[in-house]
This record gives sequence, structure tokens and C-alpha cells, in this order.
Amino acid sequence: MPSPIVSIIAPVYGVERYLETCINSVLNQTYPHFELLLVDDRSPDNSPAICDRYAAIDDRIRVIHKPENQGLGFARNTGLENVTGEYVLFIDSDDYIESNLLEKALAAFEENTQFVVFGFNRVHQDEQGEVTHVEKLSPETAAATTPRDTADVFAMLNRAKVFPFAWNKLYKRSFLEQCGTLFEKTKLIEDFLFNIDLFAKASFINTIPDNLYNYRKPAHETLVSAYAPEFFDLCKRKYSLERAYLQTVEAETPEYCQLLYFSYVKHLVSVFLKNRSPKAALSAKQQRQKIREVLNDEMTKEVLTQYQPQGLVMKLVSFLFKKKMVALSYWMVAVGAKYI
Repeated sequence: MPSPIVSIIAPVYGVERYLETCINSVLNQTYPHFELLLVDDRSPDNSPAICDRYAAIDDRIRVIHKPENQGLGFARNTGLENVTGEYVLFIDSDDYIESNLLEKALAAFEENTQFVVFGFNRVHQDEQGEVTHVEKLSPETAAATTPRDTADVFAMLNRAKVFPFAWNKLYKRSFLEQCGTLFEKTKLIEDFLFNIDLFAKASFINTIPDNLYNYRKPAHETLVSAYAPEFFDLCKRKYSLERAYLQTVEAETPEYCQLLYFSYVKHLVSVFLKNRSPKAALSAKQQRQKIREVLNDEMTKEVLTQYQPQGLVMKLVSFLFKKKMVALSYWMVAVGAKYI
């Protein structure tokens, strides 16, 4: 019986500095039965030529040159339209994977498993690209065998801070096709939107603690550096989808609801931080007005009413938000966000 093929989808855009490391990490896999789809999203640098060079020397590599740039999510969708393997793995082309990723992840599949989740290393870099430290994030070993079980896995993955990403999971292609789930053209939470839909449709999930993926975190990538005026709406949508998922699998327990409330409140801090970005071009007065609007939002008020914070910092944050102390909230975000 032939070994199953894993289809690896790597969107490519503006990554010539890292692309060869990424591709080589795939070629060095201990499990050799894969196809690597390099989806050139109309990259403006030398990345397309690098892709073509590798495809010429290894017939497991295919390059798809898109006629126009459409973003990460749509590039992944293009890859999904062209896969031939039994399994699907996503990799961002400025990251790299451990040599035993495919071997380890495939070994975790059982007869009915729909996807496997594994850990990753968050590789922090300074402005020169040198590694400053590596943060290891790992799930526990677990298995879901019913829709209700997936909620326990969902909660565990959230506590471990490894839930939303598309690249720390190996998916069975037939499950993806059965679900019909695709990536949306949105920034910031496209991976979450993809995975929450799959969790709502899944019954069989396995998780392993192995750190098999390396995610680069450059120094310039911070919450403050990225501004997205739609971020608060995305946060509300995220919360609504999580709540609907728990309802669907009949797991809307007080414990799991508190997990969602905690996440929502932390996202409010992220909203305020993003408003402080130089790219936002908001005055202090405008930032305080944004805080006021968010704290007066009906969903925010509902969450703050039910949230029972643990720990001194989150109790303080929750108190300031609940009492709508705009000026103190503005100060807290400016000074104390690193402690949240």
C-alpha cells in the first residue's frame, strides 16, 4: 500500500530573506512523501525566481504564480484548489518546520482522526534578525471522539495559546472538502475563522505536545505597530462565533464561558493598543472617545457584567472597564499593558 501524500501549502509574498530556509525545512523532512505548493501571491521581490529554481531541482515542488495579489487567505485557498494529497499542512513562507513534523503528526492520526494539533516555537528576533529568545507553546496530549469532546480540546488549546493558527495543524483533506471551509479575505483573525468553523463540524481531533513548527516573531511586529480600524468588530465576531460553537456542541458551561469572557477583555486591551499606533493617527482625545465607544457597546457591557476575573491585573482592568473610567483606562493601556 503506497504511503499517503501530504500536501504542503506555502503562500509566498515578500519573503526572499526567509524563503530558502522555509523550503529547505520541508525538503529535509524525515517523511519524504509530500508535495510542496508554493503559491506566489504576485510577490514583488525575488521570491518567484527562488520558487522556480527549487521547482526545477525537486519534482515534489509545484509553483503557482497568481496573476494578482489577493492576500494570505486567498493564496491558501488557491493552494487548496490544487492539492492532490491525502493530508494538508499550511506553512507561512517566512517560518520553518522541524525535520520530523510530518512523521510525528502523521503518527498521531487514528482511523477517524480529522486533524492533529501540535505545538510550536515562537522565535523572537531583534531588529537585525538575530534570535533573542524562543518561547515554547505546547498543547497537552488529548483526543476528541465526539462533538462535545471538541469543546474540551478547544478550551485546552486556548489555555495553551495554540488554538487559532492554521499552521500548527495537519488536516485530513477529505474532512476539509466535506466541511467546505475556506479562508476569508480578512486580516488578523483569518486563521481563527477557519478553525472555529472546523471545530464546529469536527468530532475526532488529536493533539500532541511536540513543538514541530517555528514561527518567527520579528521585533517590529507588535500590537501597537499594527492598526486595523475594524479590529473591534472582528473581536465581537470572534466572541459570537466561539459562543455559538459552544452552544452547538452543548458545552456552554460556566467555566468555558469565563474563558471566552477573559479572551474578550484581553482583546479590548488590544483594541486600545492598536488605536495608539502611529498608523492610527488618532489624537489622545480621539483615543479616549474610541475607548468610550467600546465600553458602551452592548456586547462589552454584557461580557463585563458576567466576567469573573482571576488575578490582580485582570481584576483591575475589568473594574476600570466596567466602571467606564475612560481616563484611567487610557492610562492603563499606555503604561500597564505589558502586565496583562
